[in-house]
Amino acid sequence: MQDEEASLFPRLRPKLSSSEVAIVDSLEAQHVEAGAEYADLKHLAAMLDISEATTVDAIASYRDCANRLRLVSGSYLRNDEILTMLAKRSLSELEISAISGGMRARPREV
Repeated sequence: MQDEEASLFPRLRPKLSSSEVAIVDSLEAQHVEAGAEYADLKHLAAMLDISEATTVDAIASYRDCANRLRLVSGSYLRNDEILTMLAKRSLSELEISAISGGMRARPREV
């Protein structure tokens, strides 16, 4: 997610119409939301892992967070087709190559 925020969105945004920028803004907001949910999920998983007395509430919190992440990620993935179309239409081959190279060079979080 950070790849698009750092590489794609800044290059793409100046080349779009106002309605297309609104789409990109929405996708960027979804990135932020998904990132927060993912961080929460990792924290909850760590708490479940180290806790000797896992409670029903802790398990429910984990499931709720996982579901929120699933929903926001699913929404983003559906909109990713629009983002891909905008990028192919608006960016040069050189820009796309630079973005792809940058994404491959970044370490992936597990």
